[in-house]
Amino acid sequence: MKFQTYLIKYGEIGIKGKNRYMFEDALVRQIRHSLKDLDGLFHTYKAQGRVYVDCDGDYDGDEVVEALKRVFGIVGICPVVRVEDKGFEELKKDYVSGVTFSGGDPFHLENREEIGALAKEIREKFPDKTIWLYTGYEWEEICHLSFLSNIDVIVDGKFKIEEKDNNLHWKGSANQRVIDVKASLRAGEVRLYQE
Repeated sequence: MKFQTYLIKYGEIGIKGKNRYMFEDALVRQIRHSLKDLDGLFHTYKAQGRVYVDCDGDYDGDEVVEALKRVFGIVGICPVVRVEDKGFEELKKDYVSGVTFSGGDPFHLENREEIGALAKEIREKFPDKTIWLYTGYEWEEICHLSFLSNIDVIVDGKFKIEEKDNNLHWKGSANQRVIDVKASLRAGEVRLYQE
């Protein structure tokens, strides 16, 4: 499968303060420089606290990944497949087990209403699909939200580079928790997700 977009994960830049945008801009420039001699067309840009590389034309995906691996500051390269928005058509497929909300922060104050409505609609139309959500907020800050009952698992807490551990399941740093939402709501306290 040929991937059309790569989500670039960066490390220490994520903990910068008000000048973070300067470091992100420098990373984007370095990515563009690393790809300039490769076959294909590449569009590198920032969106919602993430860096993306869109690929077009005749390019070698392995070459793209190798070039990106050499850029200082990148800690992860995630291939992304762009799909045409067909509403919930893709969710009807048997091999799709669920939905994950991540990127930016789904629980940012400006996103909550829309995410809540979308999670409710997915739960009503596809009750057997799982819904996961990644947020920088901690459970104690969001456990009062009325639509949480539509979400199965929340991974809470900001990613902390100093607590990064590649051996962790479903989370990037040791401070984050993988929370069973329904069990936590019933118990009135955090219950961790058990596979």
